[in-house]
Amino acid sequence: MRKFNLLVMILVLSLCGVLSLAGQTLLPPRNLEVTPSAYANWDPPGELYELIQHDGNPLNAYYQNYGYGYGVVYDVSGYTNVTLEMLDFRHSSWGVFGIWDYNLHIVDWDTHIEIATITGLQTTGDDIWEEGIDLGSVSVSGLMGVFMEPLSNDPADAYPCLDGDDILNGSSYFGEIGNYSSFTASGVGDFLMDLWIIGDATDEIVKAKKFTANFGSGTTRVASTIPDLEYITLNQTVYSRDLVGYNVYLDAVYTGMATDTFWQYTGLVVGQTYAAGVSADYDEGESEIIEASFVYLGAGSGSNVPILATELGANYPNPFNPTTTISFTLKEATEVKIDVYNITGQYVKTLINKHLEADNHNIVWNGNDNEGKSVSSGVYYYKMQAGRYTSTKKMILMK
Repeated sequence: MRKFNLLVMILVLSLCGVLSLAGQTLLPPRNLEVTPSAYANWDPPGELYELIQHDGNPLNAYYQNYGYGYGVVYDVSGYTNVTLEMLDFRHSSWGVFGIWDYNLHIVDWDTHIEIATITGLQTTGDDIWEEGIDLGSVSVSGLMGVFMEPLSNDPADAYPCLDGDDILNGSSYFGEIGNYSSFTASGVGDFLMDLWIIGDATDEIVKAKKFTANFGSGTTRVASTIPDLEYITLNQTVYSRDLVGYNVYLDAVYTGMATDTFWQYTGLVVGQTYAAGVSADYDEGESEIIEASFVYLGAGSGSNVPILATELGANYPNPFNPTTTISFTLKEATEVKIDVYNITGQYVKTLINKHLEADNHNIVWNGNDNEGKSVSSGVYYYKMQAGRYTSTKKMILMK
């Protein structure tokens, strides 16, 4: 077994310091939609979160093997619209110095199916944190694992050598790549691996399902005491930026700045196709522009403009309190039903269920359920059924 001496340990800890993200990610708005009456609506940028399950002290490690993966299982069920953005991990030399090749494997831990592999990666030094490794914005949900596969040095002493912290209160695993259901829990503490995700938080604390502690028998570099493993609590650090507002564009020409997540275009020509665009404006700069094309059909239901399609539009305002207006168009007369559901899919209220003529229509929801009781703040969905047409959109009640 190999151990850090006191001098090396002090040096490593002083170099490690406080982790920070190199360079700021300016996230764009999401889900831009434009109604035929030129009303644009979008969702704010997702937040960037850092998920950590270790105490930051590089104390232990395994003698690693070729063909094996070493990493952490994260629970992202406390978030929606999650994408994996970046990874940081710390590795030590243990007296073997060099630049090491490695791969990263992303695994759906509920099914043990590998969903992405990042290859061709190399370390940048010895006894350091490798930071900001691009994960390619992979969409995930629930339990998922990120595993580093060492490819250098020796088959029975493979590098880079991932550090552990000697305190097992997270969910670190290792095992043969591809045989993920047989992975075993780390006995050298939590691996020093940090995951950066983009998503919308729904819980303040994220906890994973309970695991049976099947600890591995791999050769350790420093012996450690293994506590009972019952659940994961992620130590989450939110990385935030100062959002000033939104830059609005029409056909790539700047139109103005919005301080909310909606915009009404004016002065348009009926029947003409336009490209709406919006970006997020931060103190540090501007995000990329997201775009959506639309055909302008005129403002309001009083116009004589022919309706070209049956379509459910965005609600305005969004977020709202206490009322919001939902717009929709009907190309031909038909039975129309619009229902509201909460974020868990439970039925809340029917807003309309009747025969309507071809036209532009609006319906107002006052934030009450079918019994007339006021509902709580949160995310809701409104679903429209009109003949064979079905569409569902999201709205946010914010009291």
